[in-house]
Amino acid sequence: MIRQDATSSSPYYYVALTPDHGIVVHYRSTSGADARKAGPHVAPGAHVFLRAVRLGNVYGALTSTDGVTWVLVPHSTVWIDMQSTILAGLAVTAHDDRAFSTATFAAVTLLPRTSDAVTVATPTPPVP
Repeated sequence: MIRQDATSSSPYYYVALTPDHGIVVHYRSTSGADARKAGPHVAPGAHVFLRAVRLGNVYGALTSTDGVTWVLVPHSTVWIDMQSTILAGLAVTAHDDRAFSTATFAAVTLLPRTSDAVTVATPTPPVP
C-alpha cells in the first residue's frame, strides 16, 4: 500500500492478493474521495510476487511467479496526484470486524523511485 499520509481519507494505491478474488487493486485518487477498484480481479497462480510501482503520479501493479520477470496487472494503472514524500507498507484484513486474519509476507523490499525501472502505461490525468 502506498499512501499520501496516515489520515483515513488520504489518497492511496493498494494491491493485494485475496483468497476469494485473486489480485485486486484499489485506490483513492484525491483526499476524501470514494475508494475505487482498478479493473477486474485477476486470478494468479498458486504463489505470486506483487509489486506496486510509482512513476511520477502514475501508479501500477506488477506480478511475477519468480520475482525476476514482472508483468503489469491488466487495468491496474491509475493517475493519483500525491506529494513526493509518501508512506508505504504492508496490510492484511479479514474484512470482518468479528474475525481475525493472518498473513505471511516474504521477500519484502522497498526500492527508491529511481531504481528498477518498469514500463507502466500512462493513463490520462483526470480533468478537474
